[in-house]
Amino acid sequence: MLINHTKRILTQPQTTSFILIFKTHKSSTTSTPKLTSSYFHHVSSLPLQYKTISQSFDETAAKYPDHECYVFKSEQKRYTYKSFKHEVDSLAASLLELGFEKNDRFAVWLPNTSQNVAMTFAASKLGLIKVNINPAYVERELEYCINKVGCKGLILSPSVKTISSLSI
Repeated sequence: MLINHTKRILTQPQTTSFILIFKTHKSSTTSTPKLTSSYFHHVSSLPLQYKTISQSFDETAAKYPDHECYVFKSEQKRYTYKSFKHEVDSLAASLLELGFEKNDRFAVWLPNTSQNVAMTFAASKLGLIKVNINPAYVERELEYCINKVGCKGLILSPSVKTISSLSI
């Protein structure tokens, strides 16, 4: 017997939602459903939107400039779409000034902070490939990742918890 579970995730306020459907198979010997596939393939009534993340974000920021976009509780920061877009655009301009071009890879050695999220959107805006590096990595692990991926640059925080990034 197949059981369909549907979850709705709102991607933007008052707009299209993204639907995930999971198919499970209920075994006769156990009461726990067994997952048989991660998605259900079918034709949707919603047309595909050929937009980048950056284009979608810019449209949302223009439509809802004063709505709250992100809250970073640990940093005690709150961003509206307008203020976060300003942050993203400033970072994107800085990356251009540093000489990054479309399809360049750059490593981001940051913890989960507002700067890391803004860097993701800035990379998307410029067509850059953001390579997330675990901030707990030691020198040899960091060097291996940067060389393996072929990063053109590294964005880092001077220190993360007890690790001094600049000394590495």
